Amino acid sequence: MLQVGVAPVRVDVLTALDGLDFGRAWEHRETGEMDGLRLNFLSRDDFVRNNRAVGRARGGTRCGPTPRDACGLKPAAHRLKPVPRDPPLSPTRAARQGAVHNGHEGARVAATHAATEKRRERRASAGEAWGVYVAIPFCRAKCSFCNFASGVFPAALQAPYLEALEREIALTLAAEAPAGPAPVDSVYWGGGTPSLLPPERLRELAVLLRRHFSFAPGAEFTCEAMPGTVSGAVCDALAAAGVNRVSLGVQTWDAAEARQVGRRHTPAVIGADLARLRRAGIRNLNLDLIAGLPGQTTATWRESVERTIASGVPHVSVYLFELDEDSRLGAEVLAGGRRYGAAAMPDGDATADWYAWAAERLGAAGLRQYEISNFARAGQESRHNERYWLRRPYLGFGVEAHSFLRQPAPRRWGNTAELQTYLDELGAGRLPRAEAGALSAEQELEEAFFLGLRRNAGVGWRALEREFGAAPVQSKKPAAAEMAAAGLLRQRAGRLVLTDRGRLLANEVFARFLA
Repeated sequence: MLQVGVAPVRVDVLTALDGLDFGRAWEHRETGEMDGLRLNFLSRDDFVRNNRAVGRARGGTRCGPTPRDACGLKPAAHRLKPVPRDPPLSPTRAARQGAVHNGHEGARVAATHAATEKRRERRASAGEAWGVYVAIPFCRAKCSFCNFASGVFPAALQAPYLEALEREIALTLAAEAPAGPAPVDSVYWGGGTPSLLPPERLRELAVLLRRHFSFAPGAEFTCEAMPGTVSGAVCDALAAAGVNRVSLGVQTWDAAEARQVGRRHTPAVIGADLARLRRAGIRNLNLDLIAGLPGQTTATWRESVERTIASGVPHVSVYLFELDEDSRLGAEVLAGGRRYGAAAMPDGDATADWYAWAAERLGAAGLRQYEISNFARAGQESRHNERYWLRRPYLGFGVEAHSFLRQPAPRRWGNTAELQTYLDELGAGRLPRAEAGALSAEQELEEAFFLGLRRNAGVGWRALEREFGAAPVQSKKPAAAEMAAAGLLRQRAGRLVLTDRGRLLANEVFARFLA
């Protein structure tokens, strides 16, 4: 992301967030799912300037293989996964955008989900449970498009890192929850590459968490993994630790495309990993795909989507590749170089078409789109990721992890992105926080719009009025009307939702809801 200055607290929506990147990035690290949010402290003017700067850098197409600007939110503890930016629409594509399957669920589906959405919104405001995100920064290799706080660190640092994690948890709970933590109903191990930890470390990490938190019955427990790192022993260790969901950062099934960005896997490796995970009893699986990798073509993209469907996984994340100037590939492209496949980047308009085609194809295969970048079979939606979009509380631990609590007052904070600084601060008995800020009611309302609109269910006017009051919510209706007139939003059963075209231009929509 082209950062242009730091101003008062405000969320930078530069990516419709990984769609969600409270400050940084996309969730690709080793896989793409977002595991947390990070706030970018940028003013609305900064957001607008950033959007324009990025557009100029790519001739109108957003940059960044990591939605770190996404909404100013950052998944992965906050990185966000790459989220569809605003690719330029050709006249032909713009005309047919409304026919894409992306969000057409029909009146019957809308009615079916109405009660569920109301229950989720009530839970979101009740704050009855927490989510926990743990960042594991260790990688086997650094992908050319990655700009997360991860790297090829010595294995000797793994034990000290876990010790530091436990100290951070203890200090955080003493400061933020002196009466004791709430029960935890979702856990997410992100990276880096958590599956790179040896089995004994994985078990140690699980024991560490259970020592400090009480897991609610049926809690969702996700671990990110990179193809080629889930041996039989690792699968068994994950299952024994209580992991019941794995997000595999495939990105592409094409071996040549994988090598181009620093990956080593092949279709055979992916298939073997899935088989081992299922044998270990872990069947709730997600595969990440990225449209727009160097050298990718319509044929290879469609093959990756078809292979993903054929794998039978119940959840798929699809992101538009975004070049980030802080990654090796992003810097090379912006400099006009050729290394790392920089000279073979697909056209932005084509990648937008690929995303739209994938949304339609996945929907036809029974994987319903429920968020800008996420598709799932009924009942298999990521509960941890939905926590971010519904603004439910979570604690993030580890390098560059981010947290959000609503009691006694809404606030967000984030850790240092430097591993050694993280270890040193905790070694001295200090929390390794690099940023922190309380949220005003206005900022919370803005978040409710640009996070909630990421979901196909959108946001409900009545729920917003109950939480924030009628006057503040009414003040956003002119922006909603303007976006509806432009064909980017529509009203449905008292809810405001993005249209198919609106998903591709989500940043523009979100920006209109910033005061």
